[in-house]
Amino acid sequence: ATSYEKITINKNSRSTLSSVRHIIRKNNYRKDL
Repeated sequence: ATSYEKITINKNSRSTLSSVRHIIRKNNYRKDL
C-alpha cells in the first residue's frame, strides 16, 4: 500500500509540475506578446 501511494504521489506531482509549467509558458507567451 505504501509503495502504491508513493507511485500515485509521484504521478500526481509529475502531472501537476507539467501543468504548472504549461501555465507558466502560456503566461510568458502573453507577456511577450
